[in-house]
Amino acid sequence: MKQLYFYKIIIVGVFISTLLAQICLAMTSENYQISQDSINFSGIDLATSTNYKLDDTMGEVGTGYLNSTNYLVGIGYRRMITPEPLLSFSISANRIELGHLDYTKVNTDSHTFTVTSNAPGGYEVVVYEDGELRTDNGDDINDVADGAVSFGSEEYGISTAGSDGQYNAADTAISNGKVIASNASWVTDQMTTVNYKASVNPMTAGGFYQHTVNYVLTATY
Repeated sequence: MKQLYFYKIIIVGVFISTLLAQICLAMTSENYQISQDSINFSGIDLATSTNYKLDDTMGEVGTGYLNSTNYLVGIGYRRMITPEPLLSFSISANRIELGHLDYTKVNTDSHTFTVTSNAPGGYEVVVYEDGELRTDNGDDINDVADGAVSFGSEEYGISTAGSDGQYNAADTAISNGKVIASNASWVTDQMTTVNYKASVNPMTAGGFYQHTVNYVLTATY
C-alpha cells in the first residue's frame, strides 16, 4: 500500500478595500459653516450608568444608511457621524498538515480566522490558490466535485463552520475568487473555521503534495 506524504502551507494575504463618501448640504456665512444638519427635538450625547453607555436622538424618522458601489449616505444625526474605518483579520494557524494519506480514510485539519469590521455594507473573505494540490513532478489530487470528500476516492476540498461560512453543508473545491465567508453588516470577532479534507485511491501517485492558499478580506464602508 502506498503512503503519501503530504502537508499544506497556507499564506494569508489581507487586502483592505474601502468605499467612503459623505453627501450633505452645507450652510455658510462669513463667520460659520454648517456642513451637516438634522431636525430633532431631544437627545443626549452620552447617557451612562454602571452597565451601559447610550447615545440617543429623538424626533427623527427614516434614519439609516444608503449605499452603492460608489457612495455611502448617513441619514440622521447619529448616522452622519461617520466612524473611523476599522478592519482586522487574524488566523489561528498558517500551516495545515494532513499527514500520511491512504485510501481507507479521509484526513482532515482546520484553522479559524477572525474578522472585526465596522463597515455598514459588510465584508467578504475570498480564497485564492497558486495551483492544484500537487507534487514537484506534476502529479495532483483531484478537486472534490460531488459535495463530499469520501474515503477510497481521490478528492481534495474544504468546508466551513460558523454563521458566516458559505460552505457549512458541503465540501467544495478551492477556486480563485470563491467567497468563503461573508456578512452584510458590521461584525466583532466573527469566527469562521475552514476544514481541509483529502482522500486518495490505490492508484494515486505517491509523493509530497502541497500548494499555497491566500485569503483576502474586503469590506465596504
